[in-house]
Amino acid sequence: MAASDFFSSARHVQLFPPTSVVKAAGFNAAAGEIDTLGFSWLRIVFVIGTNGYSANTVAVVQTSPTEGGTFTTVGGTTFTVEGGVSTALTGLVDLGQTDRWLKVRGTAGGTGTSGVIAVYGELYGPGSTTDYINRTVGGADELEFVVS
Repeated sequence: MAASDFFSSARHVQLFPPTSVVKAAGFNAAAGEIDTLGFSWLRIVFVIGTNGYSANTVAVVQTSPTEGGTFTTVGGTTFTVEGGVSTALTGLVDLGQTDRWLKVRGTAGGTGTSGVIAVYGELYGPGSTTDYINRTVGGADELEFVVS
């Protein structure tokens, strides 16, 4: 399979725009619901800037069969960032294991000031798990999680 087979139908999506999130207020990327119809893989990047949170910030990927429907957490898709740390974490979801619609929800932990959080995704076409991981993210050791 040529590398172009993966990327010819790629689409970048914003799941949660860069936003200052106040302590423990949580964030719900309802506006960031994405339709995954026609795609096989979703690479998610969770970015948190320097923050003053006193506890972990946790985000999860959720899925629903309908737009605006009831969303449930996709097992194994937890991003956890220690308080006071800035970082970018990446996860990979096999869309054959989820319902059609996805979004990200989370909570900024503990007490303290706000931090800037952003989540974006890259949807890709068909391919095997090994090929996809090696061609798009540099190997499994670069990922926070893989759901397949």
